[in-house]
Amino acid sequence: IRPQRIAADRVFEKEKTITENEMTEIKDKIAVVTGGTKGIGRAIAENLLTAEAKVFICARNKSELKRALSQLSGLGQVEGELCDVR
Repeated sequence: IRPQRIAADRVFEKEKTITENEMTEIKDKIAVVTGGTKGIGRAIAENLLTAEAKVFICARNKSELKRALSQLSGLGQVEGELCDVR
């Protein structure tokens, strides 16, 4: 079997943007974000809070969790707990 060559535009599809209407559907929903203290998880938590979702984050490091909760609380309703989901 020979591997097939796939055009780059089929592999890297254009990024879908969320419309304002879709964001209002998130308002007042509860979202759980693992790894919400840094990286992609943190960015997701920030965006959900900006969309007025209630966010619960978890992380493995207590000091990072406390710092993230302090920083994110300015964006909306956020809570968190130590948790290792590996």
